[in-house]
Amino acid sequence: MIDKDTKINGTPLRLFGAELLDYKVGPCEMGKTYFSAPSSIVPTSLKSTVGLRKVELTIDFSGSTMHEIEHNISNLTAILRDKSEIYLPDGFFYTSMLEKFGTPTEKAPWIMQVPVTLVSYRHGSLEIMSITDNMTLFSKGNIKSPAIIEIVPKSDTEVKINDIKVSNIKGMVIIDGISGTVKENGVNKFLDTDMTEFPHLEPGANVMSVDGDADITISYYPIFF
Repeated sequence: MIDKDTKINGTPLRLFGAELLDYKVGPCEMGKTYFSAPSSIVPTSLKSTVGLRKVELTIDFSGSTMHEIEHNISNLTAILRDKSEIYLPDGFFYTSMLEKFGTPTEKAPWIMQVPVTLVSYRHGSLEIMSITDNMTLFSKGNIKSPAIIEIVPKSDTEVKINDIKVSNIKGMVIIDGISGTVKENGVNKFLDTDMTEFPHLEPGANVMSVDGDADITISYYPIFF
């Protein structure tokens, strides 16, 4: 078994009566990365799209009775059918959706083996930091990573962070580039912004500009190919 650190939504896999026997992480789906003109041997680079990857798990379920094993399989299926966070022995997290939960096969008395296929994106743990005007923030990922900006106003009711301006601020505003929402104290605030896209961080250095009197934090999960 290789299952020492595997977790599902922060819960060790063994608490589901299961152990990870094997796993395979496939490559990201990618669009075409270049254009080659018929009249030139020199290719032109294209900014290709990056998609999800397949993650295949082989999981052994055990129990003192077949009923207990089937119950464990059912519990994990119920968790994985919604979006889940899986931590694998390679040290990465995988935000995942279930594609297929295979047919259980008996491998030994009271051990049933199940193949599981997920579609996922790979990322590191959550990074949180305060931001100020003209600071440089270094994104640890190597793919554009959606970000969450939290604004706690002081004296100003209008704050601008890079290209995003928020007006009529009365309480805490959260601009969530992961879920695609803007809320003030839990209420929709999108109409008081001038956003053309939700916040994200590019790989490497990101220069942050801030106009307005507020405490601002930014958080993100560094995403990797």
